[in-house]
Amino acid sequence: MIKNIVFDVGNIIVKGKPKDALKYIELDEKYKEIIKEVIFENPDWKKLDYGELDFDEYFEINKDKLPENIIDIAKDCLFKSVEYRKFNENIISLIKKLYENGYKIYILSDNNVNTYNYLKKSELNDYISGWCVSAFYGEVKEGKKLYKILFDTFKLNPDECYFIDDREKNIKIGKEYGMDGFNLDWEKHNYNELIQQMKNKKIEIWGKKDEEKY
Repeated sequence: MIKNIVFDVGNIIVKGKPKDALKYIELDEKYKEIIKEVIFENPDWKKLDYGELDFDEYFEINKDKLPENIIDIAKDCLFKSVEYRKFNENIISLIKKLYENGYKIYILSDNNVNTYNYLKKSELNDYISGWCVSAFYGEVKEGKKLYKILFDTFKLNPDECYFIDDREKNIKIGKEYGMDGFNLDWEKHNYNELIQQMKNKKIEIWGKKDEEKY
């Protein structure tokens, strides 16, 4: 019986990936490409997820690679990379309904401390029973240990958890532990498919009026 629903953050709770913040600022495309390469596609980005660097340290290391006239813009885009992208309202609504129906909601995310701090201050935190964010543990999902940290920290049985992530490989790792899940990539496997799959798993989401929509 599923009692706990586990959500990824990037491209699930929050729209898109960090570099997608560039879509929401007014700037010449050539400068956006520079910021994307220097800030968002930098190999050192992984050090943020591992907790080896915070945003201030990361930006100081890389700012000299930027043209002087866009340094402040690039910093703003980095530090507000979650805020610019906004929440996926479908997912927020789903979380609220699951919470109202008695499910515990957990976060399992490869992410940095700044993003965690922003989300903790948002309304979302009212519905979350536990956060497992890679930067605090020096482990990412690919290494598999982060899953065990989630289960052990919050005393969860994997077979009572259902995981929603935008990468199929992450769902497969969860299944190795006995945690079922759904790869929500928004194209091949869309939101309506997620809802149907959850219904098939006997996860109670909707009231009777809502169920008529699906």
